[in-house]
Amino acid sequence: MRTASRFACLMALLAVLGPSAHASIDSLWSSPLTSGTQGQLTAPGSSRVDYLYSLDSTAGTCRIYDPDNFAQRYFFGMPVNSYTYLWYNYIDDANGNGHPEAVVYRYSLATSCYSTTIIDMSSGDLLASWSSASYSYLPRFIAPTPGSATLKFGLERSTGMAGGQPSCLLVYSLGIAAAVAGPGPGTARAPGIALEQSVPNPSSDHAVIEFALPAAGRTSLTVYNQIGQAVRTLVDGQLAAGKHRIPFDGRGLPNGAYFYRLATPDGAEVRKLLLVR
Repeated sequence: MRTASRFACLMALLAVLGPSAHASIDSLWSSPLTSGTQGQLTAPGSSRVDYLYSLDSTAGTCRIYDPDNFAQRYFFGMPVNSYTYLWYNYIDDANGNGHPEAVVYRYSLATSCYSTTIIDMSSGDLLASWSSASYSYLPRFIAPTPGSATLKFGLERSTGMAGGQPSCLLVYSLGIAAAVAGPGPGTARAPGIALEQSVPNPSSDHAVIEFALPAAGRTSLTVYNQIGQAVRTLVDGQLAAGKHRIPFDGRGLPNGAYFYRLATPDGAEVRKLLLVR
C-alpha cells in the first residue's frame, strides 16, 4: 500500500474515533523515489523493528533507513526484471564485518520461480543464494531448530496455483551460526561476552562502552562507519576476565550512525552508536 493510501486510511480512522479518543499519528514516513514496497526489517527471534526498507522496483534499488530518525543507513541494487519482492527480515552480522545482512525472498512472474538471497547491507555483496521452480511459496521462519547450531529457513509450499492449499514445509540450513541472531524474547543470555550499549547514546563526542569477558584473552574493540571502514580502534590486545569500561572519543567524526564490534576468542558482538551534535 502506498504512503498516500496509508495516510488516507489513518485520517479516516481518526475521523471515526473523534476528538475524544485522543488518537494521533506518532510518525509518518515517506521515502523518495519509491515505486515498489515499504516495510520493516526485524531480526530472527525479535519483534522489535530495527530497520525500515524502501524498494524501488523500477530502478532496482533498495534503501534501508533508521526507524527512529528515518535517516538512510544502507543502499544497494537488486534485479529488476519481472520480480515481486517479499522482504522477510535480517541477520545481525553473519559475516563479521560489523554490519547486518538482509534476507530477501523474491518471486519471478516470468518463470514462476522463487529465490532467496542473503545480502550484505553495507556493500550489496551476495553472501548466499538458492532458488527453485514452483507455484507458491511463503516464508515462515528463520531460527535455529532444536539441537541445531545453525539458522534454519522455513518455507511453506502450496499446491496448484499461488494461494493453493499448503502441502509441506521445507526447511533449509543457512549455514550461519545461530548465535548471530541473539537470544529470543525472554531468553536468558548464555554465559559469554556481554557488550553493552554505549552511554550516552546518542552522544555528541564522548561516550563509554562497557563489556564483560568470561575469560582473559586477546580482545579487540573497533568502531566502524556505515560503509564498513574502521574509524577508531579502542582495544587491541590482551585483557583480563571481568568487566571493562572503555572511553570513546568521536571528535573529528561526522554525525551519523556507527557500529562498534567486540571480538574475542569466545565470540563477537556488535552494537550501534549515534553521533549527534
